[in-house]
Amino acid sequence: MSINLKNLESQIALAKMWLLRAGKHPLSIYLDMLEDNQYPDASFANLQPLVDVFVARCEQWRTIELSLPSATIKHFLGAKDRLHCLERLSFMGDIDWDISCQDISVVFATAPKLRSLSFDNLYGTQLQLPWQQLHDLSVDGEISAQSCLDILKTAPSLQECEFWIRFTETGITQAPSSITLPMLRSMTIWFSGNPQDLPYFFSTFHLPTIQELAIYAANIRRNMAIPTQLIFPSVVADAIVAMISHGSLLKLGLSLQSTTQITPASAVSILRAAPNLMELSLMEGAALVLSREFVDQFNASNACLVPKLQKLELQCLDGFDIHIALAMIEDRYLANYRNVNPLKQLLLKWDMDDPIDSALTSRLILMTHSGLDVQLCNDTTPIELA
Repeated sequence: MSINLKNLESQIALAKMWLLRAGKHPLSIYLDMLEDNQYPDASFANLQPLVDVFVARCEQWRTIELSLPSATIKHFLGAKDRLHCLERLSFMGDIDWDISCQDISVVFATAPKLRSLSFDNLYGTQLQLPWQQLHDLSVDGEISAQSCLDILKTAPSLQECEFWIRFTETGITQAPSSITLPMLRSMTIWFSGNPQDLPYFFSTFHLPTIQELAIYAANIRRNMAIPTQLIFPSVVADAIVAMISHGSLLKLGLSLQSTTQITPASAVSILRAAPNLMELSLMEGAALVLSREFVDQFNASNACLVPKLQKLELQCLDGFDIHIALAMIEDRYLANYRNVNPLKQLLLKWDMDDPIDSALTSRLILMTHSGLDVQLCNDTTPIELA
């Protein structure tokens, strides 16, 4: 329901009718505010009668999504200690944790079945969440690396997590204590700012069951001073290798901005630590590692990389040598390696200034005739090969 403070009476009637029809079934509720920026905080007090209609049935809440200002959370205090069926909770609006943590904790902390939590725009300095039973956690809002670690320390049951991290220029001076997440299967990290904290951040984790890992780098300011020894290729690659060294990784995505963050050698070391990998995505600067040096290691006859690889996704951008990439793929697909599964799917994202020429198209068509599923797209628009 999109709340309009100018039309609350009719919305209260509509909410009552909807809840009456729902009977005793589990409820999924979405509440947002129309043009909330035009209302002063004092006017949010008028929301209480409408919120009370929903709170009266809070024992039936299974999923609730709130895209409301932080100042409105206190209106849900009537749900305290009554959220016995709540499984999914999402805050889609701006949440300043330093201001809202008390209200959120009081209302939602006692939710024994809560397994999924997401914040669309979270800010704050002391981000210690009051839930330890979570399975899925998504936090957007450019929180600090330290805040991310503080959150994960209190979530030992996590199975999937996604964070957007804003690394500060101050940096972490020493590696934090180890964090073990024994059930975590999937981790996605978006980071921006100074990557100085990256090696310490990744070296913190002990992830014995990790199956999916994705690391995405936003643009780094050109004038930002980055210590040479802490740039991605060696130190952070070693940390990632340690994190995935249990051999359980099945899916890996790397989207890095330039070769200052990843090199062919560091990419080889990461892939060598993932012998069971089935899906690989190399985007942005990570795709540029496909040099002859990398290809020689990727298809080495005595010990090729990721022998179980089934799906490969590449971003074709300026500087990317498509011919080296296709030669690598053809060699892997057509060669009869012992104990190596043939590649099944190739996805190419074309972001080059030059158009796709007929010779390249013909080459890709021949690959499809050999049984390889080849998909070509520009942004999200598919490009027909025929």
